[in-house]
Amino acid sequence: MQNTPALSPNTTGQLSVSFWLKPSTFDFTGGSDTSGRNALHFLGKYSSDGDNREWYFRLYNATAVDGTNRAKRISFYIFSLAGGLGAGSYFRII
Repeated sequence: MQNTPALSPNTTGQLSVSFWLKPSTFDFTGGSDTSGRNALHFLGKYSSDGDNREWYFRLYNATAVDGTNRAKRISFYIFSLAGGLGAGSYFRII
């Protein structure tokens, strides 16, 4: 899909995403988390140059710890493209 400002929550102030997720395992390595390779980015929107993330969902493995216990966490984050902090939320599967 072509990148367009009309699909950017940083432009529109709105975002709606719906999906079903049933992880078959939390025992994985690799992925896109540079701090420890303990998480996968599985749904998101990046800029057309691939350098700027607008938003994404992330799935952490069963042993993810980077100062905070993030094991079996599914998180969402929306970035502020102007810089500074964005907004995020998460839940943990127990």
